[in-house]
Amino acid sequence: MYNVTKRKVGGWLCDCPDFVHRKVQCKHIWAIQISLTVRKEVEARVIEPMTDVHACIFCRSEQIIKWAFGTTSMVTFRSSRVNPVGSSSQSTLASRK
Repeated sequence: MYNVTKRKVGGWLCDCPDFVHRKVQCKHIWAIQISLTVRKEVEARVIEPMTDVHACIFCRSEQIIKWAFGTTSMVTFRSSRVNPVGSSSQSTLASRK
């Protein structure tokens, strides 16, 4: 196990032989930088759960029927929607509680 340290000025330091002898960015520094970048991206994404559904997100119909299946956490919302040609079809959206 090697210690990777970020300097205030001048980048990163690692005590692995690759960094110490070659003075190039080693795989340990790359791993830390990639990890920090991914963490920033994940923290920036906020996914809010669907808690109060009043209308279908596809057709805006307010005629939604909640279908629950036993003890599973899967809930299905169904609404009827009219196709552009005028025939009726069913649209299904699955959502987790």
